[in-house]
Amino acid sequence: MLEQFDVRGDGVYDDETGEVVVEPEPMRHLLRFAPDGTEVFAYARVNIPLLQVARDLTLVELAPVAHADELMADGLLNANGSHRSYVYLELLCDALKESGSPARYLAETHTRGGRRFYFTTEAPEELVELATSVSAETSVGHRVLALADLASVIMPTELMGHLGFTPPAPTGRRLFGFWGNPGPAIESLGSALRQRGYEVYSSVPQLGELKVIKEVPLDEAGFLEVLQEVIGLSHARGCRYMGTETIDGGEQFRVGEPIPPRYAGGGAKQKKGFFGRRSSD
Repeated sequence: MLEQFDVRGDGVYDDETGEVVVEPEPMRHLLRFAPDGTEVFAYARVNIPLLQVARDLTLVELAPVAHADELMADGLLNANGSHRSYVYLELLCDALKESGSPARYLAETHTRGGRRFYFTTEAPEELVELATSVSAETSVGHRVLALADLASVIMPTELMGHLGFTPPAPTGRRLFGFWGNPGPAIESLGSALRQRGYEVYSSVPQLGELKVIKEVPLDEAGFLEVLQEVIGLSHARGCRYMGTETIDGGEQFRVGEPIPPRYAGGGAKQKKGFFGRRSSD
């Protein structure tokens, strides 16, 4: 099943010209929160066919153990720790390619204590054996899970529902980011969002960047309404939603182009299942 997918989803480039031979798969930066409020930074592979296969397979979490001098005061990895964790990931992915082991990288998270990598696999014991032996310099902990256990963490919220996963809670904190021309437009957007209960996470007005957070409903209708709200507010001010929590990302929200019907309100009238999953999907 997994042999049809690249191990990591990297692009292929011509060594001489640098031209793209195979486009890299889309990836998504997500912000999640642990039960104690700790930030969890996720980096996820957005490959729907792969995730559809992974839904019925085993998910293995691999946690390289960070050295004491590789952690900053907030518990996140410093530059040396981050570098070593990625060297480990490269070694593991190379070993998977060489061995032909049926395992594929899906995502990673970075939070207090270090970085964790998530692989879907048809042979979990084989993956764990390879993962714990690929680097003599790195001790690795592991957990055997199902994709459903981590779907809300390592998938955009809309994609989680599209694939039929039920949210773990009725609501959750989600980050919404926007770009716009520096000045009144992005400032007006920030004001409108604050009036609707969104909290500013970060703001760089001189660069036209704004990110806000809010506890929002994660059910199909509720989350769609949230997307319609933030997209409508940004579009009306000539700003652009980054699209982080949608399936297709931010390119569909270019300034000056119509909002896709689903997010303009028309999509709410379509027959859908979880999170907008249409009956024809």
